[in-house]
Amino acid sequence: MGAVEVNESAVGKFKDYRDAFQQLQEWDTYENGHDPYSGGIYNCDSPRLMEEHPRYKSKKFYAWKDDILSIACKKDCFCIELKGSALKRMKGNRYKGRRGIKAFIFFGIAPY
Repeated sequence: MGAVEVNESAVGKFKDYRDAFQQLQEWDTYENGHDPYSGGIYNCDSPRLMEEHPRYKSKKFYAWKDDILSIACKKDCFCIELKGSALKRMKGNRYKGRRGIKAFIFFGIAPY
């Protein structure tokens, strides 16, 4: 069995990153079933919130993310919360002007 990189985003009214992660896992279970080797976010452990990170979608961010994933084990999952202009871009027109909207990016390694 191998491993595959997982990248998911969640935008909505969430209490915290755990709530967003749970909803993503429910969606993944609906899409891929309960197979322990489906390669989806359902197969990852609870995420670790990364407080300090480079600006999202910058070259430094992708280098930082690659460094983290290079030492991660199977089932490891990490999370960042988007704020400021990155949050505004993720919200788009769907959530424009609404308060209490949060955006999270989840990435990790899932067994496949």
